[in-house]
Amino acid sequence: MVEWDQITSKLEDYHAIFQKLWEMGRPKFTYDLPTAAVYFDKLGDCIDFNINPDFWDTLDEQQRLFVVCHEVCHVAFLHGYRINGLKQKHELQIANLALDVVVNHFLTDVIGFDRAAIDPPDEKSPKGKYCWIDTVFEDEKIRPFTGESFEYYYNLIKKEVDKNPNGKAGKMSAMDDHDGLGSFVSEAFDKKMKDSMSNDEQKALDNSKEMKKEAKREADAQEAKGGKKAGSEAGKSWVLVKSIKVLPKRRWENIIKNWARTYDKEKVAEQWVRENRRMVGMPKDLMFPSEYETDEYEKSRIHVLFFLDTSGSCAHLGERFFNAAVSLPEDRFILELCCFDTKVYETDIKSKKLYGFGGTSYTCLHDYVQNKVKASKRHPDAIFCLTDGYGDRFSPEKPNRWHFFLTENYTELIPKESVIHKLADFE
Repeated sequence: MVEWDQITSKLEDYHAIFQKLWEMGRPKFTYDLPTAAVYFDKLGDCIDFNINPDFWDTLDEQQRLFVVCHEVCHVAFLHGYRINGLKQKHELQIANLALDVVVNHFLTDVIGFDRAAIDPPDEKSPKGKYCWIDTVFEDEKIRPFTGESFEYYYNLIKKEVDKNPNGKAGKMSAMDDHDGLGSFVSEAFDKKMKDSMSNDEQKALDNSKEMKKEAKREADAQEAKGGKKAGSEAGKSWVLVKSIKVLPKRRWENIIKNWARTYDKEKVAEQWVRENRRMVGMPKDLMFPSEYETDEYEKSRIHVLFFLDTSGSCAHLGERFFNAAVSLPEDRFILELCCFDTKVYETDIKSKKLYGFGGTSYTCLHDYVQNKVKASKRHPDAIFCLTDGYGDRFSPEKPNRWHFFLTENYTELIPKESVIHKLADFE
């Protein structure tokens, strides 16, 4: 399903571990729960990401990515192991809030999701409806999130609920269902996850395995004393998080690669393997010169235009511009490369020649594209433009197919419907 492919490609923008765990799971739509949940199968070998379709339809793209990352965090932080010793209903309710406080703040404070966009305030919930430190706790002196574990917040919330059952914490509910977290993953799943990780991530996973053993020993010891699993110490379930807390900047070329992944490979492949009509009925061992059915082959390929602004501020990115284009395989994509100032100059991957170096005009890009459309009766599937944002105002026919990579933080002249990436956010 294309929608899942799009999510997979964009998860890597936040951190590779989100993409890896999502790819190792099975997304499912179900009405058996109100929002979302993560489960392991009976053998613990596979993750089921269960999502209510009505809930999913209320979310925009960023909110969907947040929900997926939220579920992945429960797996990565080994929350199932942490709550496995809790049995009483009120304990599980408190645990649900503590789990969501940790995950939600990690995704906003560390990974970089925008809380206001993910959980917009409204009249009924002026601070949002999800679990945050300021929506769960009455005490405004609770310190801002700095990497505390589930256990830390579990004990804080328990104190508040014991003191005032009708307070904030007593009225809150978690964003997702955590019932399936108690199941254990198998050694096969651990190995599969480890095989797809970097050396640093593998070390973190090894540390987390030791943490599991320690958690079980702690749970057994506490249960023998008549206690429960959630301890008073902070930080034990933060081992895996430490390996992904500092995030390197992404390369902007990955945006183009990820965009390419969203296309349905099966449909394209189907066109390639279709037999030439003139060969139908002919003996299979008969060989003679023939031509490809170029019409169908060309229609199956994806047409992409690349524009590099050579007015001055972007020309130094020429090498990366050509490398980004060559990352798209020519057997799937029709690639056209151009540079521009106040005119458009065609170039190619082989020569890597740049032309222009005058002023900047976006009108010339619009005219060039429209002439292409008129000649081929087909609009490019995507147009990638590397520029500084300074030029003239223009109105492309299909602005949502234009992707701008800006070296400057100036967007006034860029169509609002276009996709905008600021190179300052990348390496």
